[in-house]
Formats: sequence, structure tokens, C-alpha cells
Amino acid sequence: MPFLLAIYFFTERQTTGFVFCAFFFFENWLYTATYMADARAQVLPLVTTGDPDFVEHDWYAIFSNLGVLNHDTQIASVVRVLGWCGMIGCVCWLAMRVKDVPKQQAVDPLRTLIVSRQLQAAKRKPVGDQRSRIDNSPTAPNPQ
Repeated sequence: MPFLLAIYFFTERQTTGFVFCAFFFFENWLYTATYMADARAQVLPLVTTGDPDFVEHDWYAIFSNLGVLNHDTQIASVVRVLGWCGMIGCVCWLAMRVKDVPKQQAVDPLRTLIVSRQLQAAKRKPVGDQRSRIDNSPTAPNPQ
């Protein structure tokens, strides 16, 4: 889910939303790596909805089918390092993006709110006497 949200925020050009979701996408890799490293030992408690006697460790089945069960801890280490690199990369990328924003483009949220309220108020105020503008228009019929 964090990956799909990251794609959404990327397409919407929402930098902070993208980085937030990408960070948590990579953070999930740390938990996945822990579960991968447990493929041979099978010490972690497994959550199941069925009969606990017939529970199969997911990564045990995957690594066994691929013939790499003996390398479960090494694969888990690589996944863990990639997760950390992804999280650190997200934070560094966001820091560089924020640093590159010129000071003129930095928006003060309070000032933006005040200006938008002033514009809304100006739109609601009637400007001058509406009848006098209509009567003095060149297309209005002359009452004389």
C-alpha cells in the first residue's frame, strides 16, 4: 500500500507525500528481512487463521522452491541494507529538495491565508452603486 500511495503522490507532484510513503515502503523491508532470516530456524510465531499444525512458513516455502534456503540470512541482510538505504535516500532526497527551494518561493502559510481571505472579502463587497454604472453605460437607453 505505501508503494501505491507513493506512486499516486509522485504523479500528483506532492513531494512530501511521496517521500513519506516511500520511506514507509522501505521501512517495511526491515520487517520482511526479519521474517526472511527466520526461514530455516522458524523461531518466530506465525499468525494463521487455519489449523496451526498445518502452517507453513512463507519464506521457507519460497526459498526452498528457489533452492536458496541455505542463504536465507544473507538474502535477509541484503534486503535489510536496501531498506535502510531506501529510507536514508528518501530523507536525503527530501532535504536536498527543500534546500534547493529559493527563499522567494517559500510561502508563509499565515500570509497566504490572510491574502485569500482578503480576496474573498473583496469579491463579496459591492463596488460603487450598481445602478449608476448601468444608467451611464453607452448602451443604456437615454431617459430624456
